[in-house]
Amino acid sequence: MHQQFRQYLEAGVPPTVKWELQFVTSFRGIIVDRKSPEVLAMQSALETVFERTPIFQRVGGGIGAVSMFKDVLGIDSVLTGFSLQDDNFHGPNEKLHLPTWKKGMNAIVHFLYVIAGSPE
Repeated sequence: MHQQFRQYLEAGVPPTVKWELQFVTSFRGIIVDRKSPEVLAMQSALETVFERTPIFQRVGGGIGAVSMFKDVLGIDSVLTGFSLQDDNFHGPNEKLHLPTWKKGMNAIVHFLYVIAGSPE
């Protein structure tokens, strides 16, 4: 992708503009197994708190720390979010629906109990 971006810039930047592109680092993307014990524990916790089956989406696998945790520590990550569709996540007018966020924090507590094998 780095090379493709460089080619795009070379083709589109006027010759009067001086520019430099430096490659700093990269991480590989990762797909977490939806049937892993960790994901199943989170699914159970979310179902308990939100009283409905969660919708799985493939987002966040390009976060550098996710592949680092897998490569260095040998562990899978469980990524979940508690924003609503109109929260404008990472936008200039981002908001957070507090009742949903509070349920999300409750789900995290349930997840920790489930993953630890402890009764609640």
